[in-house]
Amino acid sequence: MSAAFRGPLAVQFGEFATLIKTTGGRHTSLLATVGSLDRFLATCFPEATTLTKVILAAWFASFDHLQPASRRRYRSATFQVCKFLRRRDPATGSIDDFEPLRCPRSFHPYIFSGEQVIRLLTAARGLAARSADPMRPWSAELVITLLYTAGLRIGEVVRLQVRDYDTTNATLTIRETKFAKTRLVPVSRSARKIIDDYLTRRQRLGLSCVPDSPLRCCPSNHPPCVGAVQIALADLMRQCGIKSPRGRGPRVHDMRHTFAVERVRQWYREGKDVQRLIPLLVTYLGHRSLESTQLYLSVTPAVLHEAGVRFELFATMSPHGGEVKP
Repeated sequence: MSAAFRGPLAVQFGEFATLIKTTGGRHTSLLATVGSLDRFLATCFPEATTLTKVILAAWFASFDHLQPASRRRYRSATFQVCKFLRRRDPATGSIDDFEPLRCPRSFHPYIFSGEQVIRLLTAARGLAARSADPMRPWSAELVITLLYTAGLRIGEVVRLQVRDYDTTNATLTIRETKFAKTRLVPVSRSARKIIDDYLTRRQRLGLSCVPDSPLRCCPSNHPPCVGAVQIALADLMRQCGIKSPRGRGPRVHDMRHTFAVERVRQWYREGKDVQRLIPLLVTYLGHRSLESTQLYLSVTPAVLHEAGVRFELFATMSPHGGEVKP
């Protein structure tokens, strides 16, 4: 029996987990789903020898109450396990046994305005430093800056180490992030100044700046908790009137959406060939495919406006390059 699993397919699940870990990355969500499936089998199908169509149908029905996106994520993880099991037992169910799960995309990201970002940065700088966290206001400023100007995921920001910042070339190395990717991200001139000032202040306060210490200073010298950083940023959004006291409202991850949309808007303004440049944005964001980036750019008023201006300019030009007169 596997130490991690206790259900009837514990051995097979353990072998699957071992195989997945060899591909790189943490696969936290996938393995958490396998753990939930293991507990479901132990309770409902303790004599199971594989994941049959009947068992899969019961498993899928157990999370019918969840949002479509969550159900799709659970199904996707489960079918990965099924693909592994079918190599040994053809009685294992497969994705072909089920109708595709229709998930209408009703979600629309929140795009922060430049004025809202300025308010957030001002509020961050106004935070009180604490004896246990003397870098608190500047740490908040650093995190917001990296989210907005570099389009990083919050987990990527939190896991950055001092060694990941190249002061000479003004780049950040994002290591072993989502999809086990490592990428090099250039930072803007303003972001570079904030990072440089941040590290200088740390040194002046006598705080650790050794290469393997977190870039975002943490008193324990361990990477800060992602959840705690998200809560702190959400509190700042409420303080600035961007997020309501109750309800969901803008998410920290919407900073990343904002970065992508603003980048495309800037390309339109500069008259660039946006379709040719989108693959560069895919690489920059660390996405696995063009489709992932397209979700970030799903029709927003900002992008539509810039595209409309570009098309109007194109439509009023003569074949010889001159403007068409009415």
